[in-house]
Amino acid sequence: MVGVIYESHEIENLALNTPKILSSIFLITFLIFASWEAQEIIYLASNTSILRDVKHGLHFANFVKHRFKYLKVTPFMSSLIPNQKKCQVFCVQNLQCLSLNVAVFPNSDDKFKCELLATDIFNSSSNITNDVNYNHYSFETKCHDQPCENNGTCVPNYKTNTYSCHCQCPYYGYNCEKVLAKTWISISNCSFDYRCPDYARKRVQTYALPEPPFANVCPDNVVLDSEIQNCPTLTPTGCEGALGMQDGRILDSQISASSYYNIETYPWYARLHRVPAQSDRAVWIALRAAAGEYLQIDLGSVKTITKVATQGRVDRLQYSNKYSLAYSVDGTVWVHYHNNSCIKELPGNTDRNTVVTNVLDIPFKARHVRIIVKAFLEHPVLRCELYGC
Repeated sequence: MVGVIYESHEIENLALNTPKILSSIFLITFLIFASWEAQEIIYLASNTSILRDVKHGLHFANFVKHRFKYLKVTPFMSSLIPNQKKCQVFCVQNLQCLSLNVAVFPNSDDKFKCELLATDIFNSSSNITNDVNYNHYSFETKCHDQPCENNGTCVPNYKTNTYSCHCQCPYYGYNCEKVLAKTWISISNCSFDYRCPDYARKRVQTYALPEPPFANVCPDNVVLDSEIQNCPTLTPTGCEGALGMQDGRILDSQISASSYYNIETYPWYARLHRVPAQSDRAVWIALRAAAGEYLQIDLGSVKTITKVATQGRVDRLQYSNKYSLAYSVDGTVWVHYHNNSCIKELPGNTDRNTVVTNVLDIPFKARHVRIIVKAFLEHPVLRCELYGC
């Protein structure tokens, strides 16, 4: 480890403009290194990484030599110099310089290549390489002692000869020696709010904030674990009445579908216990034999839905044996009926006439309801009733 001290004046002026005790030190140093240029003096600075006194033209620094290392970044200044120490002098003189690369061997003109860098091995650690043709020099700093634990990055402050550690989540502290505690945060509760899709108690585990004065080192959205608990059945007492598919209180104009097969299978024929008439098949049948076809019911106002009942086709063995629900308050924003954060698929029919009723574990409020066929025999078909209040 060597230090460089640079005085912009001739050596005689240096002695004249310096207090006597310093003059003696400089004079002794000069005698030892008299073979060097008068403007360059090697000096070991005791407690300071670097001092740049522009006002008085006095500069010195302690350097750490990294033998056969090369910091592969673009230099802000590159030159050929008569000796390697001159490169250190240039770096100390230049306020932009934080480290340097200097050639180990001279070229054919007996000159050494000198590169001044505006970064260092701490800020550009991924760019340090092995190279037998270069030595790398950095200012002495406490970061060389690798004080930052747990893969923290040490950032030196050359002016104050101190450092700070940039810690990786979940570590924090002056030297990244502490670990953040874990905490649970509730992100939803039991609710009938149609904008909340799962109606379950949900909470996630994340890292707690560090105590002052330390800053948060983890992103806000880090999720370590999650937990979902179904809400208890929240069916209001007496809220199980038929809402009007079977008895006609829900008008034909309030019933639509993704498609229908022909004029004998309009959506409004999908009423529970309907029997064939001369002009219809008493059932809604989708045009396509594909999952995802749906029947849509407008209840006229917002209702609480607690049960759904379905039947198959009365005059032929066709039925929908699995379906899901989607609902909306305004007919624009739709929410899938969930349970345990998954779209809930409800069991449907396995024959033509048996009524299969599904009581919803978690009722929902909506004006518009879609029954979406997920599985079927031959074709998506439905006769149905909604229950609630």
